[in-house]
Amino acid sequence: SLRPGGGPAPSRWFHLREECSSLAGSNAPRLKLELRMDNVIEARQLQIERKHFYVELRENDRGRFLRITEESHGRRNTIIIPSTGVQEFTTAVAEVLAPSGAERAD
Repeated sequence: SLRPGGGPAPSRWFHLREECSSLAGSNAPRLKLELRMDNVIEARQLQIERKHFYVELRENDRGRFLRITEESHGRRNTIIIPSTGVQEFTTAVAEVLAPSGAERAD
């Protein structure tokens, strides 16, 4: 989602922290684990025959990316395209489909 100023919403972080220093007389190091959660900017889902597709524009600390997930018969396959390659990816798909005369939904 977007902030009122137009930019992406602030990142969401999940913090998991375990304190080891409570051991008697110990100077054991603290273990701090930070897991980055992706922000979903835009998402669509569709069903084609028995397959479900999820197309999501996401963002994390490494940048924006397009994630396409296919679910069918209890199995899931995902591809991720960095935002810098989305135009090239969609152009390649269009070029592959153009000569075949693939059916298009009106």
